[in-house]
Amino acid sequence: MKEMPLGELTCLANDKIWDFWNSQNDLTDNYDQQEIDLLKEYLTQEKSFSVFKDELSKIILEKDPSLKTEETQLNYLVDQARKKEILLERNTLKNWLKGNINPQGNSASRDNMYKLCFLLDFDFERTWLFFSKVYLDRPFDFRNKKEAVYAFCFKNKKDYKT
Repeated sequence: MKEMPLGELTCLANDKIWDFWNSQNDLTDNYDQQEIDLLKEYLTQEKSFSVFKDELSKIILEKDPSLKTEETQLNYLVDQARKKEILLERNTLKNWLKGNINPQGNSASRDNMYKLCFLLDFDFERTWLFFSKVYLDRPFDFRNKKEAVYAFCFKNKKDYKT
């Protein structure tokens, strides 16, 4: 089987899944066996489906590989929030790291996601990817003034207090 970069595989699998569900035909009528096998492999791999807490933990580990436990990661986030004067509740951060709750798609949760991106020193592109691949929501609603300001700040490397 041909090796594919992870991002390409995800896009291919996503396209195939939607094609399949929107199709009235049998799967084997539209795809060759290699594509079907690739789709089945993707759907059965646990790593294909990420959980918010796991992705957040990976991001923190990228920042500092010594932060291996939930407690050290929580302390890191709380400390960064304090230093940067970003209001994010300790319990909210703790629940995200433990997987007790996942961020919702409402405006308060979106605002918290932007705060988290500022806290983690993301730029515009990294914030865009975070929203698309971790938070699983559209990044930057430019019709919303607050989000347009956030986009400007990330694009121009401004901090949260700006």
